[in-house]
Parts: sequence; C-alpha cells; structure tokens
Amino acid sequence: MAAPPATVHYETHVAPIFQKHCVSCHNPQSMKAELDLSTPEGLFRGSESGQVVDLENGEEGLLYEMVHGKLMPPEDKPALSANEIETLDKWVKTGMPFKSKIDIQKLMAAGEVNQHDIEPLLLLRCAV
Repeated sequence: MAAPPATVHYETHVAPIFQKHCVSCHNPQSMKAELDLSTPEGLFRGSESGQVVDLENGEEGLLYEMVHGKLMPPEDKPALSANEIETLDKWVKTGMPFKSKIDIQKLMAAGEVNQHDIEPLLLLRCAV
C-alpha cells in the first residue's frame, strides 16, 4: 500500500475518492442527507446537519467523523481503503488545499444557513 502523496489536493486526490465512493448517493440529483459531494461548492455547502468539514479543527468535522466511524460509505458499498482514509485525513489536517484558486471561506459562507436554521423561522412565521 502506497502512502498518501506529500501534498494532497482536492482536484488530484480527494475528488477521485469522492467520485469512487460518495457521489453515487451524494450528487445534485439524489443528495442524500442534502449533501452533494460532486463539487467543492457542494462539499462546503454542507448537509442537512450543517457543515461537513471544519476549517478550524478538521478532526471535528462530520466528514472526518463519518469516515472514521465507518458510517460512510454504507455497509452495502465498498469501504474506503486505508490509503484513501489517510489521504482524506492528510487533506483535512493540512487545511484542505486546492490546486486552483478556490476561496474556501466563500464556499463555507454559502453553506452557513441550513434547514436547522430555517425551519424554526418558518414555524414562527406560520404561527403568526
């Protein structure tokens, strides 16, 4: 088993893992858990539970938790290899670098509002 590369980038290393293991369920059409992992925008927009990556502490993000808890991919799908998990870990722990000039802060800001924020507001409006 080869070790992860010295520098892990989204486009070269992470996107192919998502494509292989995640995008069949987490794409613009099916969006299980309201999560789209087919693009950086979808990843940083987050899911119905909010952000899936944590820029401050990568090991506290939902993505990290789901992969390390062996909750994703589901049991009926091929598991990530140890090398794939190490690659994702390295990407998260090194600040989630991209080869292209993607502004992660802008992507994160786009995902700050989720259903857990909106539902109480809607319920308040309906109660009036």
